[in-house]
Amino acid sequence: MKNNSIYSVGRIISLACLALSLSISSHSFAAGKMMVSQSIESQKMHKSMKYSIYLPESYEQSNQAYPVIYLLHGVTGNELSWVYGGDVQYIADQWYKASGKEFIIVIPDGGNYWYMNDYLGVSPYEDYFMQGLIPSIEKTYRVRTERSGRFIAGLSMGGHGCLRFSVKYPKLFSKCYAMSPGVFTNQEFAQLPVAQYKKYGLTEVLGNLEGQDRITDLYKKNMLLDMIQTMSATDLKTVKYFVDCGDDDFLLVGNMALMQLMRAKEMNAEFRIRDGAHNWIYWKESLRMALPFFSE
Repeated sequence: MKNNSIYSVGRIISLACLALSLSISSHSFAAGKMMVSQSIESQKMHKSMKYSIYLPESYEQSNQAYPVIYLLHGVTGNELSWVYGGDVQYIADQWYKASGKEFIIVIPDGGNYWYMNDYLGVSPYEDYFMQGLIPSIEKTYRVRTERSGRFIAGLSMGGHGCLRFSVKYPKLFSKCYAMSPGVFTNQEFAQLPVAQYKKYGLTEVLGNLEGQDRITDLYKKNMLLDMIQTMSATDLKTVKYFVDCGDDDFLLVGNMALMQLMRAKEMNAEFRIRDGAHNWIYWKESLRMALPFFSE
């Protein structure tokens, strides 16, 4: 009898472990589909460009067009950063389960181009994004092509990129969510250590410059704070913005300057300063906040 009891207890524990394992597998199994490292041949960039794309659960069974989010990565990242670092597939699936709302999410490889055309004209990434990537996505997938169904978001360098794209092309994007955007005041930018300036890829984008020599006309035309100063008030108010930065983030000073400027320009913007730093823990929570923002 004693042995039978032990056997029964062991069987119950085994069944419980099996049930837990199945529960975990079911919880982590993605309902949507992630297609990684797809290719676009780009004449602008003179090479094949990569992107990853999340297709929602109902995509293959429906004929509908879906709202699309262009989700940008940070420095040293690529089209896989949000896939493996940011859990984008799991977060998008969980949002669908909670809300019934679905998106197509495009994660382009942005290199270290700062989502702009470089000063030499060798790597005109902005032209590729606008004239190559977006048209290709709209031709290949059932995404909504009207402005109200096209959104953009990004972290760090990608946060700067999504802001400058939506500021510069307000007729293309209706909403923008910037996570810890890579925004510096002019003083901060001039004082960036040379090693850091090179690490961020800015030598290739803006030129091998130091100190105040970095504040060139090209810089002013492409870096966000100067861009906002020169844009028309009407255009600045057409996009809905959300800016999100951690209180321990090294970019907080630039983000505070951005927030003050957006308020002075009466832009349609929300701001959050949350507990956190410049890392994936923070950005994954930002993505969980961004999906409801885009669903409104």
